[in-house]
Amino acid sequence: MERSGNFYKAIQLGYILISILIGCMAYNSLYEWQEIEALELGNKKIDELRKEINNINIQMIKFSLLGETILEWNDKDIEHYHARRMAMDSMLCRFKATYPAERIDSVRSLLEDKERQMFQIVRLMDEQQSINKKIANQIPVIVQKSVQEQSKKPKRKGFLGIFGKKEGTKPTTTTTTLRSSNRNMVNEQKAQSRRLSEQADSLAARNAELNRQLQGLICQIEKKVQSDLQNRESEITAMRKKSFMQIGGLMGFVLLLLVISYIIIHRDAKNIKRYKRKTTDLIEQLEQSVQRNEALITSRKKAVHTITHELRTPLTAITGYAGLIRKEQCEDKSGQYIQNILQSSDRMRDMLNTLLDFFRLDNGKEQPRLSPCRISAITHTLETEFMPVAVNKGLSLSVKTGHDAIVLTDKE
Repeated sequence: MERSGNFYKAIQLGYILISILIGCMAYNSLYEWQEIEALELGNKKIDELRKEINNINIQMIKFSLLGETILEWNDKDIEHYHARRMAMDSMLCRFKATYPAERIDSVRSLLEDKERQMFQIVRLMDEQQSINKKIANQIPVIVQKSVQEQSKKPKRKGFLGIFGKKEGTKPTTTTTTLRSSNRNMVNEQKAQSRRLSEQADSLAARNAELNRQLQGLICQIEKKVQSDLQNRESEITAMRKKSFMQIGGLMGFVLLLLVISYIIIHRDAKNIKRYKRKTTDLIEQLEQSVQRNEALITSRKKAVHTITHELRTPLTAITGYAGLIRKEQCEDKSGQYIQNILQSSDRMRDMLNTLLDFFRLDNGKEQPRLSPCRISAITHTLETEFMPVAVNKGLSLSVKTGHDAIVLTDKE
C-alpha cells in the first residue's frame, strides 16, 4: 500500500510539473505574441512615417513647381500658394516627434521667407506692369500734342536773310516731355530691374538653402527610418531566437521529464507486478494454509468422533462384563470379568489421556513419545474390549495374529 501511494504521488507530481511547464509555454507564447504585436505596431508607425516622407517629397516637388509660374500669378494663385505653404508647414510640424524641432523650425522659417519673397516679386512685377501701363497711357497724349504743334522754320541772319546763317532748331514741348518721360521710365525700369534682380538673387539663395536643408532633413529622416527598421528587424530576430531557445529548452525539459516519469512509472509498475506476484504467492500459501487448517480441523473432528466411539467401546465392555457378573455368580469367572473391567477402565483412561495429548499436540504443547510395542498386545487389547459385545449379541469373536511383529509407536 505504501508503494502504491508513492507511485500515485509520483504520477501526480509529474502531472503537476507538466501542467506548470505547459503554463510557462503558454505564458511565453502570450508574451511573444504581445512583443510581436508591439513590433508590428512599431513597423506600422515606421511605414506611416515613410509614407509621410514620400508624401512630403511629392508635395515639396509640387510646391517647387508651383513657384515656376510666378510670372502668371494673380491673387488666387497667391492664396493657393499660401494655402500650400501652410499645408507644408503642418506636415513638417508632424515630424517634430521624430526629428529635432529646431531643424524643422528652420525649414519652416525658410519656407515662410520664400513665400514672403515670392510675394514681393509678384508685387514688384505688378508695380512694373502698372508703370508700363502708365507710360503706355502717357505716350498717346504726348503724340497727340506733337501732332498739334508745328515746328518753327529756322530764319537766316543777314541782309534779306540770304547771306545770314540759319538759326538752330529749338526742341518742342512734346520732345522735351518725351525725353523726360523716357528718362523717368528708364530710371524706374532700372530700379525695378535692380529690385527684381535682388529679389531673384535672394530667392535663389533662399531656394538653394531651403533645398539643401530639405534634402538633409529628408535624408536624415530616411536614415532614421532605415535605422529604426534595422533595429526592429534585429529585435524580431533576437526575440525569435530567444523564443526558440526558450521553447526548445522547455520542450527538452518536458521530454526529459517524460523520460524520467516513464522510468519511474516503469520501475514502479515492475515493483507493483513483483509485489502482485508475491501477493498472489502469499495468497496461494494462505489458501493452502487454510486448506491445511481445514483438513486439520476435519481430521480433528474425525479424531474426536473416532475417540468418542472408541470411548463408548470400553464403556460398553465394562457394562457388558458388569451384566455378566450379575447374571453368573461364578467365582472363577468373576475374577476374569473383574480383570477385564479393569482393563477396559484402564483403556478408557488411556484414551482420555490420548485425547488430551492430541489437543496438546495440536496446540504444539506435546511431542509424541515413541516406544517399541508388539502387535499381539494391541490385538489382545482389542479382543478383550470387543469380546463382551460379541457375547451379548450371541456372536463368537476370534483373533488370529500371523506374526508377532514389534513396531515403533506411541502406544499411549
